[in-house]
Amino acid sequence: MFSVINTNRLQYVAIFLSILLFVFIFELTRKKKIREVYSLLWFFSA
Repeated sequence: MFSVINTNRLQYVAIFLSILLFVFIFELTRKKKIREVYSLLWFFSA
């Protein structure tokens, strides 16, 4: 029995976390902490 407000909030949180993961992986790749091959896998997961 989810209301529309809770569903929208959950969707916004999921989008925010996905963007945050994308930026985090981008920074790790830029600083050469992970290789580009592995970063592509992480980008697709984000």
